Amino acid sequence: LSYLLSKEGCKVALIDFDGQRHTTKLCGVTTPEQLSVTIYDILKCIVMNEELPDKESYMIRTETGVDLIPANNKLDNFDKLMCDTDFAEYKLKEFVDTIKEQYDYILIDGMPKMGTAMINVMICADSLIIPVQSETLAVEGMAEFLRAFHRIKSHANARLEIEGILITMDNERTRVSKRVKAQLQQALGEKVRIFTNSIPRSIKVPEAVEYLHDYDEIRSEVTNMTQFEMKQLAYQSQLKSRALQVLLYLIDRANKEQTCFPAVSTIGRELHISISTVKRAMRELVEAGYVKKESRFREGNRGQTSNLYTLFFTEDRAEQQKENEEIQQEEEPVNVSEKHMEKEEQFENTKNCAGESSVYVDVTGGGGVKMTLP
Repeated sequence: LSYLLSKEGCKVALIDFDGQRHTTKLCGVTTPEQLSVTIYDILKCIVMNEELPDKESYMIRTETGVDLIPANNKLDNFDKLMCDTDFAEYKLKEFVDTIKEQYDYILIDGMPKMGTAMINVMICADSLIIPVQSETLAVEGMAEFLRAFHRIKSHANARLEIEGILITMDNERTRVSKRVKAQLQQALGEKVRIFTNSIPRSIKVPEAVEYLHDYDEIRSEVTNMTQFEMKQLAYQSQLKSRALQVLLYLIDRANKEQTCFPAVSTIGRELHISISTVKRAMRELVEAGYVKKESRFREGNRGQTSNLYTLFFTEDRAEQQKENEEIQQEEEPVNVSEKHMEKEEQFENTKNCAGESSVYVDVTGGGGVKMTLP
């Protein structure tokens, strides 16, 4: 989020206030324990009524243009530092007030538990984004968090709002994800905004973490897939029949850059479907992320425009569909005994129909060839 805001030209500060120090590490600080000044040291100066260190001594400018206030293992002692401190819940706010005029946005990565540190965050913040994993147990902690939110809003920070709930590690094709979303919508949908967009369960996320890249950059890398590989992914998708038909048509006509520009009327004529059906199929493909549609200006055609379609078949999509298949297999286990009984029955039927000799070839993936000869 800080990267995207910076990319839009905003001046952004990012405070790592989580004892796990993930934000600091993901911003390129490989050895945070060697940092001399961190957010803990700054708050310690405030508690001791000492002068704050120079900004240059603790502020780290990242490659993405974000100013990072890092954390290290000293933050584990935060509760001990605050135990005998007056107005301990306001110390982070005191620091943020000294820098907030210099930035358009100040983002704080808070600890994943309620305590003095999280109360500090909620008192100094204007709004909260609550990440919730798409898992049943992750939803159970929401009630406690919302009670704390209402207490702080009523007694300490009247301007505090919940920007929304962001679902993470989401897989829209699994029953668990669907159930979690339904539970959140039923319990909180009328009170709290639930973001339509979510963070998918994708191989690209751990890859971005491993190589210290931003997910937004790595997720859009398009691979040089062959037509056969793209069609395989298309057939494995959950698209409706007409949308699949149009997608296969576009794959056949796409160039090496995975773009093509057939007219809607041409698609309808060659596939023997109506123009309105083509348009509905295109909308489904765009919403599913398989196709990006944009206008293409053509000087040689009296200045008229046509639609340019770009296909998106990435390693990310291939990994996602492979993962979906594995999850589906886990959720819908095959009854092995029934499967073998069905195979044996097929074999007997084949043998009886063949007379003197019969051959049965297993095409279900179980392996093996059974043969009877006179």
